[in-house]
Amino acid sequence: MKGRLATAGADAGIERAAAIRCRALAPMVCAFLLGLPAVAPAQDLPEMVRGCASPDSSPGEALRLCDLALEFAGDRLDRPNRARVAFNAGVAALDLNNLATAKARLDLAIELDPGLAPAYVSRAEIHRRQNDATAALVDYDAAIQADPRGAAPHQGRGQLLADVGRPEEAIASFEAAAALEPAWAAPHLGKGRALFALERYPGAVDAFSAAIARDPRDPTAWLNRGEARMRAAVPGARNDYDRALLLSPEWAAAHYARALFLDEAGETEAANADYMRAHQLGLRTPQLEEKVRELSGG
Repeated sequence: MKGRLATAGADAGIERAAAIRCRALAPMVCAFLLGLPAVAPAQDLPEMVRGCASPDSSPGEALRLCDLALEFAGDRLDRPNRARVAFNAGVAALDLNNLATAKARLDLAIELDPGLAPAYVSRAEIHRRQNDATAALVDYDAAIQADPRGAAPHQGRGQLLADVGRPEEAIASFEAAAALEPAWAAPHLGKGRALFALERYPGAVDAFSAAIARDPRDPTAWLNRGEARMRAAVPGARNDYDRALLLSPEWAAAHYARALFLDEAGETEAANADYMRAHQLGLRTPQLEEKVRELSGG
């Protein structure tokens, strides 16, 4: 999910303090003074903090290490760094879809550091999964207030607005995200989908083209532009469908979309091959089921 945050300069201070307090002491005594389990002296606080923040840690391991760090840190982590550890715990729990734990950790992160914008973005994702759009919008707005230069809150807000059927408002959020992070493809993809929902197909073509220019390896952008070009009755749709399937050959929905386009274009044999392939790949719609029965002589 979201990336984890490193603690700013915390490890060095902890290590210095540990060295002073543990110098010349037996390992069992040292473990006691550090407040760490004596059975696992290797997992001292700096290592917990590093493992908590590391993208190499699995979500379960990250959550365990973050929680241990919060439990044993005491005054050895200041509030901003404790907030980052709590945030990382929340992200790990969210990756595990443990929403109650994720929210508790993110609430703690925000209590410790009300200016930690990523914590609001991640908490908004919890609200999204719980179908609470109002609470999610509140958190996206709080993230924007905490970090006016951050693109992610605008992107998340735009996606939420699009999902709840407010594409016009979503476009403004996607444009704000694109302005703040010009190289990011996702805001252009989101804007294209919102324009598509409003049946502004030429504008959608332009937005999807902008997304492709920034990330030409994304098959979704190619497929979406193909769909927009088909509805706008402009050339290039077939090439876009082909490119999407070149990038993702096992994508059933792309085979079906291309089949519909080819059928409309009178290329019946090629369309039928795509219908059958979409079905073989597991796509099930009433229209496709009927088409497959027809092609199978049923």
